[in-house]
Amino acid sequence: MIIYEPKQGMYDYKHMPGFAQFLLDNHLDAYVADQLRVWRALDLPILKKLEHMSEEQVVQLTKGSAADFLQLLANNQAREQLRITLDRWVKDQLNVMSKYEVRAEDITGVNFARAKALKQWSRHYPVSESEMDVLSEEINTFIFGSTTSALNTLIEIFKNKIEEESHFNKKMINASPGIIFIFDIKQNKEVYINGSVRDVMGYTAEEVLALGSNVLSRLTHPDDIPVLQKHFAGIQTERAEKARMVEYRFLHKDGTYRWLRTYDVVFRRNEAGEPIEVLGTTFEITRERQTALALQKRESQLLEAQTIAQIGSFEWDMVNDVSVFTPEVKNIFEWKEPPRKPAWLTNVHPDDVAGAENAFAEAKRTGTYNHQYRYLINGRQKFLWTRGVITFERGQPVSMRGTVQDITQLKQIESELLRKTVELERSNENLQQFASIASHDLKEPLRKMSMYTDMVMTLEEGKLTDHSSINLEKVKASAIRMQNMIEDILKFSTITKGERKQVVNLKSVVADALAILEEVVREKKVSVTTDELPDAAVIPSQMRQLFQNLFSNAIKFSRPGISPLIEVTHRFISLPERERPVGIDHAPLYLEIRVKDNGIGFKQEYAEKIFGLFARLHSRSVYEGSGLGLTICKRIAENHGGTIRAESAIGSGTSFFILLPASKKNPE
Repeated sequence: MIIYEPKQGMYDYKHMPGFAQFLLDNHLDAYVADQLRVWRALDLPILKKLEHMSEEQVVQLTKGSAADFLQLLANNQAREQLRITLDRWVKDQLNVMSKYEVRAEDITGVNFARAKALKQWSRHYPVSESEMDVLSEEINTFIFGSTTSALNTLIEIFKNKIEEESHFNKKMINASPGIIFIFDIKQNKEVYINGSVRDVMGYTAEEVLALGSNVLSRLTHPDDIPVLQKHFAGIQTERAEKARMVEYRFLHKDGTYRWLRTYDVVFRRNEAGEPIEVLGTTFEITRERQTALALQKRESQLLEAQTIAQIGSFEWDMVNDVSVFTPEVKNIFEWKEPPRKPAWLTNVHPDDVAGAENAFAEAKRTGTYNHQYRYLINGRQKFLWTRGVITFERGQPVSMRGTVQDITQLKQIESELLRKTVELERSNENLQQFASIASHDLKEPLRKMSMYTDMVMTLEEGKLTDHSSINLEKVKASAIRMQNMIEDILKFSTITKGERKQVVNLKSVVADALAILEEVVREKKVSVTTDELPDAAVIPSQMRQLFQNLFSNAIKFSRPGISPLIEVTHRFISLPERERPVGIDHAPLYLEIRVKDNGIGFKQEYAEKIFGLFARLHSRSVYEGSGLGLTICKRIAENHGGTIRAESAIGSGTSFFILLPASKKNPE
């Protein structure tokens, strides 16, 4: 900023320095008092900035400034004194006010008081009359120069302020996502428009102004024209300068309608006080409106879903005992008007009141409410489930947000399921008892059949015909086969989930199964290899039975002339939801055990059939067995929350895959 200063010659003083030193040395206090007296007589605006000070503080402040001023004059540095003062002003470093608070009255008043005090005390300065005339002229020159410079600086300061404000307003308009406009409501046209016009309307500001009168009626959506007419009618009757808001659809230049929101206020009135122009700003709110409509649709869907599920949501002001809730809550409780908590408790089943109160007390401690209770409504009983979360302020519960669900039907179903479960458990228990008794009662006559057949064949040896001997052998074989079948049926019927799982090493379980089959393994020269099988939580006896059955199956269906080879390997896998087999327990990780043999194999189309009760792919005369071995394997796998499946091909052996939920998250 340029500071106006008079020419150098205006500050070449002859007597001013000596006079200033005279005042400093002899009359500073009186000089200051004279200036303050003139300030108060003129009631200068600057005095209002000193009202918070005591008289002593005002005198000291003025005295300090006067001493600095006189010292510079005494040093014949009047020009420097003026430059310092104006520079502090421009840099907004004044002691008592900002640079924009200085008024022309302050400048002229302060210099008037300074001139009057200087001239008054010049009469006490001991110089000749001619020298006094020169001093008086020097005082006039100084006051004129300082007043002129200060007033010109004031003008520069305010010119800069106006330019800055204009620049700021321009930047604000350009940065705004909306439009700034002045609209003539009498002629129905824009008279000024600026800002993001192209972004909002698609037109330039010049194009909008060129559209002339009736611009809004021509480009506003037909359904929204009555909205604008009502808005402008309200402005016509508006007497207070109050801002109004209106939303409507406007035809964008690209041919689509966009939602706009306008805030406006009366800008100019005619002599009769009627509004003729409004000043306003307009923003595009298309996305906001779409979001609002989507939220409204979602809320409607939510309320519909709550009705279907018989679940409602609420917010309870616990301090004032006032609730806000969705319609379904009112339907559930069949309220005409929602009661306060004490009245609500009167309808809770007497046996459940204490539980409800305890649940409230616990919720105030933990912040979570979760309680099921019976509620009596118009002589009927409902089972309700209320859940909520409490908000605390300064450690005190102030509100609860939650849901209420009518679970009467669920409770009825639950009761029915419980009854049927008890009946099923009783039936299963009876079946197990029957299987145990039946197997015991059947095994005894079969044992005797086998024993007496042996006795006849031994005692009557040589007396029996060949045909009779063959028939007796068949009777014995049938008795043994029947006994084995009864044993397998008993094993199948006694496989339950009741046994406790233990963490065991599967390699040791495989070893136990092979120990039971030791004789046939040695006879058939069976080779069994395993990898480093992991520990797993299983029922050891059942898992041993599973391996035993699979090994027996591999030995039984081995290829003639080829020693059976069995490989047991494992891996851990994770399964996405869509790949998880039906019926398997959910787990983050699964253990897959593969039992592979080099036997005769079978067609893959029979991979499901082989696990059925008494399922057989070959004649009993070729391969003996009850047909329950793989069925037992399937029951054991399912009993562990897993599955078993087979992959095979004729002549290529068979692989069985047992999939079990893993017992640890980070195996190996």
